[in-house]
Amino acid sequence: MTEIVLVAFSLCFGSLFLLIKFAPLIGLLDHPGGRKQHTKPTPLVGGLAIQIGMLALLLVPSFWDSSYFWLPIISSVVVALGLFDDRFGIDYRVRFIAHMLAGLMMALVAGNVLSSLGDLLGLGVVYLGLMGLGATMFAVASGINALNLIDGLDGLASGMVFIPMLIMCFLSAEAGLEIQALVTAVISASLFAFMLFNSRFPWNSKARIFLGDAGSGALGFAVVWIMIDLAQSGVIHPITALYLLGIPLFDTAGVIVRRRLAGRSPALAGRDHMHHILKDAGMSTNSVAFVLQLSTLLFALLGVKLVQSNLPEWVAFVIYLGFLCSYLWITRSADQLSVKVEKLLSLSTRYARKSA
Repeated sequence: MTEIVLVAFSLCFGSLFLLIKFAPLIGLLDHPGGRKQHTKPTPLVGGLAIQIGMLALLLVPSFWDSSYFWLPIISSVVVALGLFDDRFGIDYRVRFIAHMLAGLMMALVAGNVLSSLGDLLGLGVVYLGLMGLGATMFAVASGINALNLIDGLDGLASGMVFIPMLIMCFLSAEAGLEIQALVTAVISASLFAFMLFNSRFPWNSKARIFLGDAGSGALGFAVVWIMIDLAQSGVIHPITALYLLGIPLFDTAGVIVRRRLAGRSPALAGRDHMHHILKDAGMSTNSVAFVLQLSTLLFALLGVKLVQSNLPEWVAFVIYLGFLCSYLWITRSADQLSVKVEKLLSLSTRYARKSA
């Protein structure tokens, strides 16, 4: 497996150099302006590079005989749609329907269907039956949409996929699922290569490349595919998937609720996402990314621990709902929360100076 993972990293890393040069020629650039933070045109080809890294899976003979063979094929369609959206723009309703159709392809061609929700209510396993197909399509579109919405800060969205992908890699390996472990390891390696260009480091003060809709689409599709497969295989409970992708889902839910209450469309752009709230409070880009990615890690590990401790699934679901409702209440006013966080940070800074 190590050789294939290194090949995936090298493919993605090498293609990034070429795609950064190629992007301006085909107009795949995100130009500064409005609420955007970057100051110069930035290539939107990160998703394409990650997709190229995934081609390393084709070097494994056993991969061709598995249902995962369809993952890079269908995700290529998602990437192509995203690249078209990045270049020309697509209505959000059309995009959501297209992502649901990608979920339909996953279900019909690869047989990866969300057939049960586990024992969410404490009354036994909730089997979906014929509704499983619709639930699968909605899960795929929602996962992609959640990652797309939170992709507004250097290194943020990629880190929020990297963490659950690594966790699922370890869980798959522990369960003896070689293909799942391989796929998650390859995607993690490709993501890591991308993050070297997208995150901020001492040698990289600004992101040199963005995921774009193609990247958030491909990653959202892949992570939901694997979560559904592991949930139906018994490696994780369905509720665990909500913990693994908890922070992006919380952010999406918060944006929808706040904008609906304010009489605005959730599809409109705005500065009321989780990362905007923290940025407006005075936190740096790296600090915001670190806080949210650490939250992603801790919440994901909590979800895994709840399963491993043999806690009833319905209890884990109640705990999840408790966190979600608390988040919605705390963030009911994005502007007021920014002010409160800013005051808290100011008090913390003063205390630290006095202690020093």
